Amino acid sequence: MMQMLHDEDIARETLVGCKLMSDTYTDAALESADPALMEIFSKLHHEHIMSAHRVWEWLNRHGAYPVRQAHPQQVEETRRFLDQLVHQTEQFCHGVASRGFAEPYPRGGYDAARGYEGPGSFAPVNGGYGQGAWSPRR
Repeated sequence: MMQMLHDEDIARETLVGCKLMSDTYTDAALESADPALMEIFSKLHHEHIMSAHRVWEWLNRHGAYPVRQAHPQQVEETRRFLDQLVHQTEQFCHGVASRGFAEPYPRGGYDAARGYEGPGSFAPVNGGYGQGAWSPRR
């Protein structure tokens, strides 16, 4: 007996596909040596994120992907954490761009509740990028 696919099944599979393609375009953009290709992959990445969100919204409206609204305090804590993460990442990337993988880098923060060590909390071992393993700087 042939099993029928329902709209929700198709939407879930579409969402999975959008997520996979978004990941693929992220990797391609990050590894592009050509700035024009990087821009194309970045745009494709953004388009797939937006498509995935539209599919998620449809699933959510039809009760196939329910979510619970986060408490406003949790939302604010998350926003502050992400703001800090963006700032630390920008510092790290600026440091790499201006001086390469050389000490010292600003330390990232470790939050036991979140399990996150921010940018700069890892430093090259044995001389620098491509010359050894990465390990936590303590």
